[in-house]
Amino acid sequence: MNKNHFYSASAGTGKTYTITHYYLDILKSNVTDTNITDKIIAVTFTKKAAAEMKERISQLIDEEIETDSENQQNWRQIKNALSRAQITTIDSFSSNLIKENILYTALDNLFQIMNNLQENSNTKKALNTMYKTIYAIYEEKETTTINNFKKSRKEKIKKIIQEITKIPNYKEQIKTVLQIKDIDDLFNEILRKYRYEIEQSKALNTLSNDEDKITQNQTNQMFKQMALLYIQIYRALTVDQNILDFFELKYQSLKLLETKPEVLQKYQNQYKYIIIDEFQDTDELQLRIFENIHTQNNYIFYVGDKKQSIYRFRGADISIFSRSMTEFTQKYGQIQSLNTNYRSFKEIVDYANHISKNNLFNFSDYEEKDLCSKDLLTNMGFIPDKEISDFNPKPDIQTQNQNIIKITANDKYRIKNIYTPELENRNNSTAKEEVKTIAKTIKRIMKNKIYDKKQEKYRNAQFKDIAVLLRRISGYEEYIKKYFEKENINYYIVGSKMFYEKPEIKSLISLLKIIDNPNNDFDFFSSVVSLFFTTKLSDINDILKEVQNSRKSIYEIFQNHVEKTPYKKQLDSIKKYSELKTILKPSKILNKIIEETKFKEKLKLLENPESAYANLSKFLQQIKEYEETTVEISEIIELLNNTTEVVEEELSTSSYNDNTVKVMSIHQSKGLEFPVVITGALSKKIEVDARIYFDKHKNKETQKEEKIFSLEEFIKEEKDIYADFELLEISEIRRLIYVAITRPSQALINIIPNHKNKTKDPEYQYTYLQNTDYPKIDTIDFEQIPDEKIEKQQPVKTDQKINQENFKDLKTQEYRKYISPSYLKEKEEFEKDIEIEEINTQELFYEETSEDLINEGIRLHEKLEHPQNKQQLKQLIKKEPNLADFSELQITEKIYNSQTSIPEAEFKKSITVDSKKYILTGIIDRLIINQGNIEVIDYKYSDLKHQNQIENYKFQIQLYFWLVKDLGTPTKGYILKIKNTPEIIEISPDPNFENKLVEAIKNR
Repeated sequence: MNKNHFYSASAGTGKTYTITHYYLDILKSNVTDTNITDKIIAVTFTKKAAAEMKERISQLIDEEIETDSENQQNWRQIKNALSRAQITTIDSFSSNLIKENILYTALDNLFQIMNNLQENSNTKKALNTMYKTIYAIYEEKETTTINNFKKSRKEKIKKIIQEITKIPNYKEQIKTVLQIKDIDDLFNEILRKYRYEIEQSKALNTLSNDEDKITQNQTNQMFKQMALLYIQIYRALTVDQNILDFFELKYQSLKLLETKPEVLQKYQNQYKYIIIDEFQDTDELQLRIFENIHTQNNYIFYVGDKKQSIYRFRGADISIFSRSMTEFTQKYGQIQSLNTNYRSFKEIVDYANHISKNNLFNFSDYEEKDLCSKDLLTNMGFIPDKEISDFNPKPDIQTQNQNIIKITANDKYRIKNIYTPELENRNNSTAKEEVKTIAKTIKRIMKNKIYDKKQEKYRNAQFKDIAVLLRRISGYEEYIKKYFEKENINYYIVGSKMFYEKPEIKSLISLLKIIDNPNNDFDFFSSVVSLFFTTKLSDINDILKEVQNSRKSIYEIFQNHVEKTPYKKQLDSIKKYSELKTILKPSKILNKIIEETKFKEKLKLLENPESAYANLSKFLQQIKEYEETTVEISEIIELLNNTTEVVEEELSTSSYNDNTVKVMSIHQSKGLEFPVVITGALSKKIEVDARIYFDKHKNKETQKEEKIFSLEEFIKEEKDIYADFELLEISEIRRLIYVAITRPSQALINIIPNHKNKTKDPEYQYTYLQNTDYPKIDTIDFEQIPDEKIEKQQPVKTDQKINQENFKDLKTQEYRKYISPSYLKEKEEFEKDIEIEEINTQELFYEETSEDLINEGIRLHEKLEHPQNKQQLKQLIKKEPNLADFSELQITEKIYNSQTSIPEAEFKKSITVDSKKYILTGIIDRLIINQGNIEVIDYKYSDLKHQNQIENYKFQIQLYFWLVKDLGTPTKGYILKIKNTPEIIEISPDPNFENKLVEAIKNR
């Protein structure tokens, strides 16, 4: 137990089982230490994986509670402590490390973590500012673009500018760099992936007297300096404004550990066990963070599979895994292997072994060139005694030989290569013919039997048994939609923008657009024909006729007929919220319109109302997340229009769980298992895509190893340098294919583009699967596949009984990302005017309240954000007759004369109750911090008449104490009545509040 471990784990060999049982063994060995979970840090790749790991460990602890009667009480306490255990991602770990040591940084207590949209916005601003600065340097003008930056940041930028002007022929080199193809993309790639590396690297100097080489060296140097300038400007716009992206979280964490010995020592002493999952996808920053924490007095546990390192495009570095294996062996001894495959039938395991050994990880061609690093070749290659996967004989061999999936009557094997219809031109896209072949194949699969592991018997195949794994989704989605729908194949594309094409979502997007501008005929008509209006065709026809004979907008025409139409509620809502759009947040507007127009009831008209209901919930949550970037409806609409990447697990999970064929990228399939897998979109040439080179290289003059950088086009002639780079790049697609072929349990079907004569051209990605002497493969032509018919599944009819509870309120939905204070304590018997605090919470739906009261409360809350001193507050009170005059109260002195006073301070914090994780959130009207002591103020536009109401407000204050206690010591809270005449209720922290909070969550 108390030693270091390094596991090399092949696909399907029980990696998660090994980690969770190692964690359990730690707990068993320390069962009398009920705080043992505080001494373990477990880091994995995604939040989903971390949540699943914690859930599995929780289940294992439950088993110990049941069976270990002697230590039952200890196990119960360990189970309670698991809620705070560090089973997390590197991003979350880094964020917590910074927060716990904020005083050692230049950051504020309340730094924010950027979402993707904020990051995109800031990169555009920084890139634009960088170019303006470069133009000023070129024209020898003053660089005014950096005048407003912090002094320390300006000093760093001025040093870079000096380096730029030192480069020989710097003006010509600026022009050369700016003329490089896709230069914006290259700078952004540096910012996203190689920020740390380029700061640590030297621009490659080939030591050549050749004039072209000298010029290339200068161009490399100029590109590097311009990239460094871009990075510093980006940090000025983000880090200096207390906003961090995920890279900076890791960077700032490493900086703390390497520059503050007391911080490093704290974590070295705190963590006795360090568990790193998916180690093959680590990067230099993550490696160094945990190398610093790891000492002779604690123990590290690495687990990963180099064959599944597929995130080089995100900055993951497979060479780290290889290098660490070598170093670990030298320091601690043998690497342990997980080789028994528990996922797949024997034929698939044997096939994966054969393809891996002979095709994917056979680098004999590089060995023959004798250019690549021998260590790299050895560690990147297939090591038979460590990486041959054994088959776990369950179900038994007799069961496996039954019911081989047959696409044609003559099929014998579980592996199939199916060729598309013949293609004339290799340069044309193969997407259409591949998708036609996939659709035809799926129809045949549906005539087969599938072994159900849970039921331990064979049953008829279903859509959900099939996954289509593509190298890329783009270029294929259109054909999937066309041919799958034509053939009645139910499908779901993971990561697709199809979410935004769903009728319930299109309705809400159209609704946002007409709230922003109801007189835009195109948008208004889109809404008219959407689910929101469900307009009769006859009414649409009448309206269009009138539009042709009038200069009025469609909205105006509707308004003229409002009393005569069944659309009065919708039109009234549009009119009202168009006027309130500058006061209310977009999410609040959507929630109110949905409620007022009973939009949820219309979801029952759809084929899958439960899925639509979940989609509605997820979309509203997405709008709330966008509001962290902007609250302007027009900007929210622009963000929606520009959204190209959606984290699908945050969206339509119901559709994913339906009986559908799952279509996804190979990257998205990692860690998943399917009975039948179809691979495709492997028709791209095998070539180096990367245009930026980083590596460690021995300096020819000093003979010392140093980190070097170059643009890829300048090192192609440097064979000894380029060979390692090429190997790392090209091997990525090989590892990606390995991930694809190890996903199925029962059948693997590879779709091969059928070029004339089935030429086995080694230049294309699919040839790794085509060029093999593995004997047990069915080879099938498109024309040989019998053409089956699938009956379209009947939609849910509107007269069918649907669980009406699902449509009462989104609060009953199983998905709930955030819980607000008022959600935990709200009561139906409250009077209408006492729910105003919900303006500042993360609720999806609110109870019906007087609109005038809501609007006035919102307006005054927003007004109170702006005064910077007592005098400005008095001026505001004079202008607002409904605002209580609390300017002379002692509490006002706290607001404006404290060390730190923050309006609208938003906090989120997690808690686990009954093995379920909840994120609690609250927006504190005023947060006050003095020498580590915290006070909170909550404004209430309410009469404070009812005791139930007051008790729930007090609970809300206690929850705020709980949310902020990591920042300091909560001392006092104040409920401040701001309606008409002031009134204050003072609250002290309740030491037993967390127990009450747990009970409140359980009782919801």
